[in-house]
Amino acid sequence: MAEGKEGEVKGEIEIPNLSDENAVEEVDVIVTVESSGKVVSQTMKEMVHREAPIVVRSKLSEYLRCLKEEYSNKGLILPKRQSPTESSPATPPTLGTRISTQRSPSPAATSNKKSGTVNVNTTQIKMTESFMTSIEELYNTLTTQQLVATFTNSSTKLEAKKGGLYSLLDGLISGQYMELVRRFYYSFIPYTSVLLLPFLYRKSHTR
Repeated sequence: MAEGKEGEVKGEIEIPNLSDENAVEEVDVIVTVESSGKVVSQTMKEMVHREAPIVVRSKLSEYLRCLKEEYSNKGLILPKRQSPTESSPATPPTLGTRISTQRSPSPAATSNKKSGTVNVNTTQIKMTESFMTSIEELYNTLTTQQLVATFTNSSTKLEAKKGGLYSLLDGLISGQYMELVRRFYYSFIPYTSVLLLPFLYRKSHTR
């Protein structure tokens, strides 16, 4: 943008908190201005600081409305996550739904315990993930309660020591540390699962 012979004015507009959790009126509009003339820079900055938020929020509102209409017609927009104070009717748990850890044993499980036998269908799953970090950093990340709680965005309890207990995802997954082998189970699966986490260091990453 040029203004007479005062020099060229350039700048950027940044919106750091644009998300579905913030209303358009709540987004921050950060303006930075650069120019070869101090007077022009200050004049433009004052004008942009005054007018830009109004224009940007208006355009964002229009953009988000069109975006929601387009993707709603395609069935790609999921229901908005409820806040802790909101309540919803009880529905059967589905895949991805957080399930309460308190439950009564089923009649089949009770009868099996009485007869002394338990039939459980099991399977073996092998997965390999590569992390662009060292073994030490990856180990610290997986055994530091604050980091795990931040990454999972849920209540977490960790006793990272031999025999220590852990609880992840608000109690959905819990278990016990056994050296480098962790015994874990879902709250709705019998205590028969064992998770092995071997660390293998490569030149550029850890597996």
